[in-house]
Amino acid sequence: MAGYRLCPFAAYSLMDLQWLLDAQQGYEQAGWRLPLWCSGSPEFLSSVCAAVVQQANGKSLYWLGTDAPEGSIQLKAQQKQLWLGTECDLLIINAQQETDWDLVAASAGCLRAGGLWLLLTPLEPQWTTQPNPANKRVLSYPLDAKVQNGRFQKFFMQRLSAEFCGRWQEHQLPQLPTFTDQPRVSLQSATFPYKTTDQQLAVEAIHKVLSGHRRRPLLLTAHRGRGKSTALGLAAAQLIQQGKTQLLLTGPSPQSVQRVFKTVAERLNLPYQSRQQQIAQGALQFYPLDALLQHQPKASLLLVDEAAAIPTPLLEQLNQLYSRVVFSSTEHGYEGTGRGFALKFRQYLQAQPAGFREVKLHQPIRYQQDDPLEQLIFNAFLLHSPSVQPELCLDQQPSFHCYKSEELLTRPDLLQQLFQLLSLAHYQTDIHDLWSLLEQPQLIYSLQSGPVVIACALVSIEGGFSHELATQIAHGQRRVQGHLLAQSLAYHCLRPDLAQQQMARVQRIVVHPSSQQQGLGSSLLAQASEDLASKVLYVGTSFGATPQLVGFWQKAGFHPVKLSVFSQQASAEQSLLMLKALPPALQADVLALSQEFSQLLYWQLADQQRELPAELAAILCKPAAVLLTAAQQQQLLLFADGLRSLPLVEALLPLWLALSIQHFQPNEFVLVLIRRYWQKHPLKLSPDQLQQLKSLIKQSLG
Repeated sequence: MAGYRLCPFAAYSLMDLQWLLDAQQGYEQAGWRLPLWCSGSPEFLSSVCAAVVQQANGKSLYWLGTDAPEGSIQLKAQQKQLWLGTECDLLIINAQQETDWDLVAASAGCLRAGGLWLLLTPLEPQWTTQPNPANKRVLSYPLDAKVQNGRFQKFFMQRLSAEFCGRWQEHQLPQLPTFTDQPRVSLQSATFPYKTTDQQLAVEAIHKVLSGHRRRPLLLTAHRGRGKSTALGLAAAQLIQQGKTQLLLTGPSPQSVQRVFKTVAERLNLPYQSRQQQIAQGALQFYPLDALLQHQPKASLLLVDEAAAIPTPLLEQLNQLYSRVVFSSTEHGYEGTGRGFALKFRQYLQAQPAGFREVKLHQPIRYQQDDPLEQLIFNAFLLHSPSVQPELCLDQQPSFHCYKSEELLTRPDLLQQLFQLLSLAHYQTDIHDLWSLLEQPQLIYSLQSGPVVIACALVSIEGGFSHELATQIAHGQRRVQGHLLAQSLAYHCLRPDLAQQQMARVQRIVVHPSSQQQGLGSSLLAQASEDLASKVLYVGTSFGATPQLVGFWQKAGFHPVKLSVFSQQASAEQSLLMLKALPPALQADVLALSQEFSQLLYWQLADQQRELPAELAAILCKPAAVLLTAAQQQQLLLFADGLRSLPLVEALLPLWLALSIQHFQPNEFVLVLIRRYWQKHPLKLSPDQLQQLKSLIKQSLG
């Protein structure tokens, strides 16, 4: 936005906002939205709001916050999927009392060119120190959002001041960014039904997926508001008109794909229902992700919308199951897809024999590409990706640092680096994470190469409950915000005594992608644990379990104590809780807790944990000591020599496997045995596998 200056108006009247109307007309000609921050007393803001609404003269008005005026559409979190993608002429954010920062970021995309984005706040000194009741979403017990000073307001105010946002403060002249003499480019035009030439190229690329080489998927990426979902709908409608069938659509939820269905319905002149699951006699059908993977229906083309909100392993499965796929997603933005998806999934696609094609949509649909409001939102919520990766110098040992979250307000460069690192290394980082980072008291550990953060760990302090509260939690009579580790130990492990102790939970630990596989994560965790030893008795973590991650934490001295039955929606992996006692004297207690968990998990494998990946079962299960009688061992050896049939000894095989598995490498055949004999999957052993089984029996009992 270089080349702009603030220009004060000589006079103004609340009842005559012609100056604002003129400014909006100028912005509309440039294809921009006008952001205006208005601060003052409730009476002043009420007058401004009334005058602006009156001037709008029946135009569509969206309202975020309390006290929505008559005729406005109030944006609520529960209805987010319904209003995302819709348009308005005026968006008013009433931030005088309570502000949901997720919705502030998300709603900005609804405003069309020439529209006014009006932020109403108290004067700066009051707004930056008053509580924000919406912070109850990010504050842990016993912090009270009604009395806790909100830090995010101060951060947001700093970012507003740094941007080209109009300012109108009570008792002062309003100020607006003015145009330079540089000619503006009008909104990009395209041939109907396309809104932009980018969108037209995207639709053409989708057609090529169906007509071109098999196993060469299309990756369709863009920021929000570029018309990706509409492009999917336009392409699907055209294919249906051409007589193409078996078009499948999937996404994180039915709500997330409604723009696609709505576009198809409009193009085919069909009635549209908000929860439509199929269209045009089933030519386009929506399948929930789990149903798609389970039933694997035939498809001439699979469209995957909002792909970055789907775990990468599941995207890989879809790519293997279907030969013609379009993956469409936001690179990053207010929905919080982060850049981990773009990095990790793109690496996977690059490794495939046929490769992939990528099309990026740059031009927004509702406004010009250098729109001031989009720039403000991107900068205010740290959504800009670094154009150049920092140069890392690892010739010297990285320096170790510990920060408190309240320090981040005065360290904007550090905050920017931390948030970008979290976005790079994790598939789902959103506004809520930034919000929590600033508001929630926590420790931030980092390894730095000079000023560059190359690894970081976010750590919260939990527990320290009273005996009464810990007992209530253990009995399921009470839950408190946050304290995932302490509450799980009290309730699931029935150890309220542990919840009475202060403990640390490592929420995230990430290493810059260019510095991974060098032991930096282990080094950071070791140094953080050393620092925490003077503060807490236990340190733990909870994460989506994979064999690699479990191995990382086990190497650091952590022990598994609890595994969820169901997979996490975000990662499609089961959540594993691991714990480490920092004083050596307490380590035996953690080992006993872990042994109890591992033995119980063994008995759950044929029931609740039947779908647990066998690789994890091999790592996490430690069956209780079992003994085979001499007669039973003789039966198994006779089977191994071909003198007994498999049905005669099959009942002994689960016991034999429990007794012997610790001596075997967890290769693919051992995993087959786990699935067959521990998890009771109806697998039939091939002749070669039977011979492998006999060899293992001889090896262990002979």
